[in-house]
Amino acid sequence: MACGAEALAAMVVGTDLRLSAFRLVEIAHILGIPVLALYPEESFEPLPPEVRRISEFVASDEGLRLCQAFLAIRNTHLRRKIVALLEEISENKRVTGNKVV
Repeated sequence: MACGAEALAAMVVGTDLRLSAFRLVEIAHILGIPVLALYPEESFEPLPPEVRRISEFVASDEGLRLCQAFLAIRNTHLRRKIVALLEEISENKRVTGNKVV
């Protein structure tokens, strides 16, 4: 049975249903929509473009896989090193015009 965001919202109207952020991401993924589509537009201030871009990425297949893999790394020092490496790669891309050297 197909279920759109409006149908999902109609099912929970009037209930005190609380969902974790992870569950919201899963629901959005199953429906093939951004997480923000599960909220009425009038319920929050518009997000700055950079925040919206990050939110949409995290809700994507690639973003979810990246977050899950990163969170599975228990070594805090290694996680910091990975972040530093990614920052350096992205900085090099900006400086060299999308060519990683």
